[in-house]
Amino acid sequence: MTEYNSNQILDIPEIPDGIIEAAQKGKLVIFIGAGVSRLLGSPGWQGFAMGYLDYLYNNDLINHREKEYLKSLSARKIISISKNKIKENNLKLPDFRKILNIDKGHKKEKEHELYKNIYSCKAIYVTTNYDDYLDKMSKNITSESYLDSKENNARGKSKTFFRKEELLVSNLDNGNILHIHGSIEDKGNMIGSIVDYLSHYQEGSEIPVLLKDIFNKYTVLFVGYGLEEDEILEFIVNKAAIGKDEIRHYTLMPMYKEEENLLGFQESYYRELGIGFVPYNISKNGYDQLIDVIKDWSEKIKKESEPQTFLDKIKLIDEVI
Repeated sequence: MTEYNSNQILDIPEIPDGIIEAAQKGKLVIFIGAGVSRLLGSPGWQGFAMGYLDYLYNNDLINHREKEYLKSLSARKIISISKNKIKENNLKLPDFRKILNIDKGHKKEKEHELYKNIYSCKAIYVTTNYDDYLDKMSKNITSESYLDSKENNARGKSKTFFRKEELLVSNLDNGNILHIHGSIEDKGNMIGSIVDYLSHYQEGSEIPVLLKDIFNKYTVLFVGYGLEEDEILEFIVNKAAIGKDEIRHYTLMPMYKEEENLLGFQESYYRELGIGFVPYNISKNGYDQLIDVIKDWSEKIKKESEPQTFLDKIKLIDEVI
């Protein structure tokens, strides 16, 4: 497979051939990060940690000076300290739906369009997000007219998994959604603290096995992972122990058009992780440009991943076998 290289930042970047080929073979995994949900008003990783601090402060577990100090720490440290404080004081966990701004009814049209387009791709969906935007779309998919009846029937069987014992290789089926860091549906088991991560990703547990299978047997497209999520992205890639000899995985990344001279640095960094860097221009529309990119890509993936002729289908069967 030829390596994807971009020498410019376009509003709608070209889809790497590897992604189309993976979709054709049923081997595409779309990894969804916090940047997607931020388009709907949810906070990023650091903002989510701030929700914990507000909860501690409002329940008189920390004072103003302590809150200001804790703000300077990394999100994972803040969440670790906060969870310990909450446990020590026998308090209930915060209302995470409120912290994530899920039920405010804002941007519903945008939410529907964004997740409809993401979910219309022929892919397996893996996310580090806690929210249930994509889950709701998968549940409602059979009543929507934008998928044909054959695809509706297949998607109607799709499932969402978020408990650790469910995060198995056997659940890597097209249309399925795997929340590898947990879900607000089971907020007591959401992965956020340092101890959570160490336990969740320890060798011999389900997650490293799942990640190794994903990165070695599938093509991964990262969507919604920016600088704030670099720590999470690096952690996932390292635990997956993927080979770096070729670019088989890709990340969509926001950049300003004026930053084209910096492309080489970014591409070099991600190449070391075995990931192709695909930038898109946010100079005109800001981060909302991702909505247009996803719409364009989803239409092309859906169209081009379906074999067009009998000979195409025979060739595809031979490749898969």
